[in-house]
Amino acid sequence: MKLAWYAKLYIYLVFCCSLIVLFFYFDPYSIKNPYLYFAIVLSSIISFINMVNLKFSFNLLSIWYPILYFDFGFSAALGYAILDGYVCHLIRKEQFYKLIFNFGQIILSIFFTHLIFINIKSYLPSVQFISYIIFHFCFFFTNFLFLVSILIIADIFNKKLIKEALSIQIITFPIYYLAFNAFHTSPIITMFLVPIVIYLYKKKIDEHLLKYLDDDYIDYQTYVYSRKYIFEHFSTEISHYPVWLYLVEQSQGNSSNDFIIFLRNLCGSQLFCRYSSNRILIISQGQICDRLKTAKIPFSIKMIETDTFNLEAALTDLEQELNKITRKSAKQREIALSNSVRLATIGQLAAGLAHEIRNPLTAVKGFLQLYSLGNKLDTETIQLMKTELNRINQLVTDLLYLSAPLTEPKNKEQHDLNQLVCEVAELLKPELKTGVQLKLQLATLPPVAMDRNQIKQVILNLVQNALHAVSNSQGKVLLETVRNGPQVIVRVRDNGPGIPPDLQERIFDPFYTTKEYGTGLGLTICRQLINAHGGQIRIDSHPGRTLVEFSLPVQ
Repeated sequence: MKLAWYAKLYIYLVFCCSLIVLFFYFDPYSIKNPYLYFAIVLSSIISFINMVNLKFSFNLLSIWYPILYFDFGFSAALGYAILDGYVCHLIRKEQFYKLIFNFGQIILSIFFTHLIFINIKSYLPSVQFISYIIFHFCFFFTNFLFLVSILIIADIFNKKLIKEALSIQIITFPIYYLAFNAFHTSPIITMFLVPIVIYLYKKKIDEHLLKYLDDDYIDYQTYVYSRKYIFEHFSTEISHYPVWLYLVEQSQGNSSNDFIIFLRNLCGSQLFCRYSSNRILIISQGQICDRLKTAKIPFSIKMIETDTFNLEAALTDLEQELNKITRKSAKQREIALSNSVRLATIGQLAAGLAHEIRNPLTAVKGFLQLYSLGNKLDTETIQLMKTELNRINQLVTDLLYLSAPLTEPKNKEQHDLNQLVCEVAELLKPELKTGVQLKLQLATLPPVAMDRNQIKQVILNLVQNALHAVSNSQGKVLLETVRNGPQVIVRVRDNGPGIPPDLQERIFDPFYTTKEYGTGLGLTICRQLINAHGGQIRIDSHPGRTLVEFSLPVQ
């Protein structure tokens, strides 16, 4: 991958500024105790070799900077920074731009830390720990600012680096301060111990970071690299083209770790990079389309033919293409789910309809068979046949109403809801059985815009259900109206046995009923009528009491 010209310009600017700092401020003759200084340098080289396999963007050798600055002078820290950058390049074989930026970054970080420290030194108490804290965090802060700046300018910034840097500071600060104090007690012993401690402590840092950044750690041998690594990989590792980039979407229901392990088993030894929380970028030297298609994993693909390409643009194209694929796939799943729900509803309706029609038809058929055998039908039998046929007719009427689209009633006018409630109560008085009471509790209500016949049908149905629930006991039914802000509410309460919780969810489903001769369409129609009026209906039932209420907007 080629760096943009402005990123290269920024790197050269940082490097040139660092050379200027060295030219004016670096004085090797001002270094105190040069023999001890070179012994520290040797110890550092050994330490660097010990931690060369550290997989995170951090250099443990910065442990020496506070010691060198306070005990050997500013020039000693600058000289050590030169060594740090060059040895890092020799061992890690970093590319040219990374080398000169790291060099400039460390030199300028030391320089700005020095400027800050000498300006605030007079305000600090003469406590060694305070001076160390100020220097340590000033150096970390300036160093971190340079790192973030180049990542932003090069369009490869990753927020995870902030987590990594802060985590490293927390777990390394104690050993840094311990080394600082130990050096002032016994410098020679400290120089021998530092390489050993770094070697042992490196493993602890690895383990801590893997735990802290656990979404990058799959198992004991498997890593998923951050998006930052994608750019580094193309800069240093890719030498043969073409290369294929596959951006894959994580399947739902799987954890990230399980998905990565599945991909590795499916695709073999490819490079996997975490692109986002639910997407993985696969960098491959060969084509693996067939494997991904067989596994039905959504993916987008792009072939890179030469090294003269814009990786950021390629990743953007991959992301946009995968977005289109996932949207299309989501739409297809939505259509499939809608079709399955529709078929399930049709099946439910067909089953309920067959049951409700077969019963009265069976009765009528039986009477007609008797008539065909020469038996005369009396008036009561004929009336019973008419009743059964009326049931079928009413069922067909209800179904036609349910199948009609939900629209606002055409005959809405301002009506007195309390008057409508009183009419229903009078209409149902003859149906009250012995011991059953129907009471009214009416609030002062404004006129309500509604279809009078439809709302009357709803109230009638709800009160009849309540009376049926208490018909076998000394029951009470309370019919009340309430004003609630911009709404009016009609409530029907009874002290019947109640509806079991597992059945309440189905109470508004078509053809669901607890009555022996019910059609199971009454409450379904009630809900549709109330919804058409812009209101809502709900039920709340417990053993010994049931409340069904619906609301209507005043306007």
